Amino acid sequence: MAPLALTFGSVGLIVTGGLAAAVFLKGTDQVLRYSVDRSTVELLYLPVGARIRSNAKAFIDTVVWRTGDAIRRWSVEQRGAIADRMMGMA
Repeated sequence: MAPLALTFGSVGLIVTGGLAAAVFLKGTDQVLRYSVDRSTVELLYLPVGARIRSNAKAFIDTVVWRTGDAIRRWSVEQRGAIADRMMGMA
């Protein structure tokens, strides 16, 4: 669900270049990240022992989530650059 919503938001932003598409894209990202994504990750910890869970959770919360955030920011910047080039603004 999240990739599909983010794809539609990105396409809308590239096609229209409008504020409404950007607000939709950011809103969808935030809503899905803190509802669906976080809940799914928390379910992955259930079948694991307490000691392993605490170590894995610390690693995932600090390294994996931050790396994903950096990749997402980079991809949004790249999409913006592509949209600028397509609209002749570069």
